[in-house]
Amino acid sequence: MTRQHSLESTVAADFAPESWNDLTVLVAVSGGSDSVALLSALQRLRLAGKGQLVVAHFNHRMRATADRDEAFVRELAERLKLPVEIGVAAKPTSSSGDGVEAAARDARYDFLKQTAGAIGARYVVTAHTADDQAETILHRILRGASIRGAAGIRRARPLMVGVALLRPLLNVTHAEVLDYLSDRKQAYCEDETNAQLKFLRNRIRNQLMPLLEKEYQTGVRESLLRFGRLAEEASDVLADAVASVLPDVAECRGDQIRILSRPFSQLRPHLARLVLLECWRAAGWPERDMSFAKWEWLRRAAASQSSADLPATLPGAIQVRREGENTVLAKISAD
Repeated sequence: MTRQHSLESTVAADFAPESWNDLTVLVAVSGGSDSVALLSALQRLRLAGKGQLVVAHFNHRMRATADRDEAFVRELAERLKLPVEIGVAAKPTSSSGDGVEAAARDARYDFLKQTAGAIGARYVVTAHTADDQAETILHRILRGASIRGAAGIRRARPLMVGVALLRPLLNVTHAEVLDYLSDRKQAYCEDETNAQLKFLRNRIRNQLMPLLEKEYQTGVRESLLRFGRLAEEASDVLADAVASVLPDVAECRGDQIRILSRPFSQLRPHLARLVLLECWRAAGWPERDMSFAKWEWLRRAAASQSSADLPATLPGAIQVRREGENTVLAKISAD
């Protein structure tokens, strides 16, 4: 019996086979090195049980080699005797830029949600690595992320009701992935867009990270990962604090939020903003255009008992108005 590779040991420690061998697990496989290594490791770790591994591949139709990657994943799944689910973007695009990348990511996760629901998957697993984590943390710091954002990619989070999204490779480096695939003599597809510097994420990976490592701080990736872990711990503490104070300072009822301005004004600014964010998310309102300046304006307005500058409208057609001593947020009706 061959020794268990360190990558498999790390995955097994983070995603114990006995916890999922009777469940259906959907594995997102692009055909690239990271996802192929993840699928291979999960297949080798899988124990006998009622559950199954299902391969999921989304063809974005954004690259000339997209169909090649789809064919590779189909063949890999067939060789491993695993079912495969294929999603295809509604239309191809030749556009470029980080906005397109974000749209592609959203489309991919929509496909994973729909597929997980259709096959009854309990887990969806993706192949984000420690390198992805370090790059994400740096990217978010550059964009002025909050403590929660600086925590980086969560190892686990709810994807939809009854389905959890897991990332078993977050403690595995890309170098370890390549070593694993070399040991297994396992082929994978190269994504030529990873070298294209028109994408900010690629510039961080291929230019900024090497520059920081060479000229400023040896081991910068490890430093970023450590910072991310500390930020995650701090974020968890703050989440508990929000849960503790929220019932006393806010009433979140469907699509309306009532802030009790008098007790809310006693909160420290950061905690107050987190309370507002929690209420905003509970209402299902869009966050994309809510900058720090807008959150801070809302905090000050909600903490005040003055009606100056109110009513006002925030992104997402959310009206802020005063009712007595309290502040009310509600979505403006389309009619």
